[in-house]
Amino acid sequence: MGKVNLGRHIVPSVCPFRDDGEIDEAGLRQHLRYLASVRGIGAVAFNLYAGEVHSLSREERLRVLDIGVRELGGKVPVICGVQPIPDTTREAIAFAKEAAARGADALLLMGPAWFAFGANTVPGVAVSYAHAVLDAVDRPFMIFQLPKWTGAHYTLDNLQAICANPNVVGVKIVTWDTDEFESTARMLHALPHRPRAYTGNDTTFLYNFLGGADGTLLGYNNVAVEIVIAIYDAVQSGDFLAAMDLQRRQEPLVRVLFAEPPMLYRSRYKYAAAHLGRFPNPRMRAPLPDVDERDAKAIRRALATADLLVPVPA
Repeated sequence: MGKVNLGRHIVPSVCPFRDDGEIDEAGLRQHLRYLASVRGIGAVAFNLYAGEVHSLSREERLRVLDIGVRELGGKVPVICGVQPIPDTTREAIAFAKEAAARGADALLLMGPAWFAFGANTVPGVAVSYAHAVLDAVDRPFMIFQLPKWTGAHYTLDNLQAICANPNVVGVKIVTWDTDEFESTARMLHALPHRPRAYTGNDTTFLYNFLGGADGTLLGYNNVAVEIVIAIYDAVQSGDFLAAMDLQRRQEPLVRVLFAEPPMLYRSRYKYAAAHLGRFPNPRMRAPLPDVDERDAKAIRRALATADLLVPVPA
């Protein structure tokens, strides 16, 4: 397996759509050109929840990956999410192999939808699934750790058994629980190959930086990645006053984007990114709803408060 440096900050790209509901390929390329221009972005991931993976056919997922590889190849590493359809181990392996053949530098393994019934309830199932895919494809892998309420959350023991595979280079940790994040980061850092702990907690990433995070993989990075990077850099350099100043600047925005219910998270940050001119249209594919006017006004107000059109201090 070749070495790929995925950096500290990964953006799970949104997938823009046109008014007719088809993928806006020009809009996606526009967004990717912006991301490639930002200092500090280590990689861009496709076909994750931020990219509305469950709203895309297998062919569309591969098309999105192709666009990413063509636009970013040689500039920024490309990660492809592996969310099988149908939800079988065989299809996960087949899709992972296809993504690798099309130029994905790394893969991010997501659990099949069946795991929502309880990824840990039948001993060995989750770990066997992961190792079957990890061992079948010659690429670095990340693992997606979802919150407990999803049902597809791995116990720490199961996650450790999965991440003991040397092909695992990092975990996207979405727990919304700082204690669990820290225990997960400690477990990863104790493994011989030391996979990275990437926070996926959009509202608590500052606290995760203090608790051992190696970087970020946030849907929020589609909107405010420069601020996220600046906060991380300030923490790493010990300038906690600067980190808190930036945190106060962005916190009203992140609170608006990630207010309940979770089904609206992607709609809101996609709207925010489009409002900032990253791509033309914030449209979602039904049944995911577009933002209503109340949310749209709150997002525009929060973007102004965060001064996102003003450069973040280096």
